[in-house]
Amino acid sequence: MAVPSDPSDPGLSPTSIAAAPRAAETGVSGLFRGPPAYRPRTPWPTGAALVAAIGIVIFAMSAGLAGSLIVTPPADAPSGDGVWPFVAALSVSQLSAILLTIYAARAFRGRPRDVLSLRPPAQGAASYPVALVMMLAIFGCYTWIVWLIDPNVVTKDVSPFVALMRSEAWWLALAAIAIGAPLMEELVFRGFLLSALSRSRLGFAAGSVVTSAFWTSLHASYSLFGLLEVFAVGLYFSWLLWRTGSLRVPIFCHAAYNAGIATFLMLYELPSPVPAMAG
Repeated sequence: MAVPSDPSDPGLSPTSIAAAPRAAETGVSGLFRGPPAYRPRTPWPTGAALVAAIGIVIFAMSAGLAGSLIVTPPADAPSGDGVWPFVAALSVSQLSAILLTIYAARAFRGRPRDVLSLRPPAQGAASYPVALVMMLAIFGCYTWIVWLIDPNVVTKDVSPFVALMRSEAWWLALAAIAIGAPLMEELVFRGFLLSALSRSRLGFAAGSVVTSAFWTSLHASYSLFGLLEVFAVGLYFSWLLWRTGSLRVPIFCHAAYNAGIATFLMLYELPSPVPAMAG
């Protein structure tokens, strides 16, 4: 699934301009047929973009750690309460990564709107609800199947977030989970890095696998089923970017996905662990 370069890309030859692909179909049908709307518009060399993406993540994590050391829990917080420092670290790391990615997108005379694919989707506003419904149907079924196999796996993967959503810092945790995480992760991986990988010999398909693998590694504490879901969601978001040509759609779906889980954990009790049956 090689990605044709866009005539507006910096440094393209007259030959590639003459071979410009036809435009993607508009309307919801364009999600499923016709040429893809995605065009990588980054001036970043592949190796440099990979190093930059890794550097952004490392710097963001370091900034988050520093933030957690500075922030102290409120005076009325329970002794040993680590929620506030953790949420502060999460928020600082996300904000750092977002700002650094936007700054990096401006390098080599790039434009963040183009490099990060922040243009409106080719299929229009209807692509948002359609993409969301598809995501809920696909991964809702996956979660249901995993629940039937072993409900403890599902509850274990989401249980660390329960304390966050039921603490006094729930509002900041919700912002970090539903806004900060989608913006950071989509901008860094599917916005910045994938555009460079798509213009390399890897092409879009292999680049999607690589970026989804990197993204999945950030969720290393999850179970095997959880990691498989994260990886599959990453591929789905990559497909949305490929078809719509816009990172706005994956960001929207990512935010809705995270917000739904966070809200559920805030309002409902998780089922108690199911004892394993003796063999």
